[in-house]
Amino acid sequence: PGGSRDPPRGDVRGGGRLLVTGLTGLYDERGKKRSDFALADVLGVSYLGTNRYPDYYSDQAPPGLLRGEAFKVEPHDAKTLTYFLNPETIWTKGTTVLWQDPPPDPAQRYPLVTLNRFGNGQCIYIAASIGNTIFQNVRESGYLDTYPVKLLREALRTLEIQPSVITTTMGTEVVLNKHKEGYVLHLINHLAGPPLWLSDTDHGEVRGVEVAIRKSKIGNPTKAMELVTGKVIPLRQEGE
Repeated sequence: PGGSRDPPRGDVRGGGRLLVTGLTGLYDERGKKRSDFALADVLGVSYLGTNRYPDYYSDQAPPGLLRGEAFKVEPHDAKTLTYFLNPETIWTKGTTVLWQDPPPDPAQRYPLVTLNRFGNGQCIYIAASIGNTIFQNVRESGYLDTYPVKLLREALRTLEIQPSVITTTMGTEVVLNKHKEGYVLHLINHLAGPPLWLSDTDHGEVRGVEVAIRKSKIGNPTKAMELVTGKVIPLRQEGE
């Protein structure tokens, strides 16, 4: 309701739910940086700048640095759910730190996950590039840090969002596009080869991955296939 003239602002105001991460909305359609998020009023936070440390801690995460970029924001209407903390220093070969990772600095504490009520709806903002963090960790170190995934799942649960697509895959990009004829779900395996993934390293094929589609949201699936080979993948329907 009220979203036809001003989506997604109107959609959230009318009772919708919105999940935003990283620098979404900070750049215009020409790639020019804005002074603040395009939906700053919906997010309930304003952009301050990129965090100067390449890694950060979460006040709710298990011990260990989170490898990835975070951003500093200032809440004006939003409630902070989770904070991130910078390490006391950046680890280098010339830095003497037990177990290499420097401890978190309580004085450098910034909002990581915020929740804002906008009209009749709600918006969660995560001040980090979650998708980039997941892929970067695996590509550089072959290690999957599940905490960014946990952040996304908890955000969806808080917003009471029922996903249209549920999948067991990790490290595979899942894109759902809406067309006039219906929907197209596209899986792209960026990480064929690493032992973390059930994949065929010679052909880059995704193996052992389950994908479920919620029929009440996007309808009955009609066809599944491998784009490279044209091989048809059998479908199975069970309830919703």
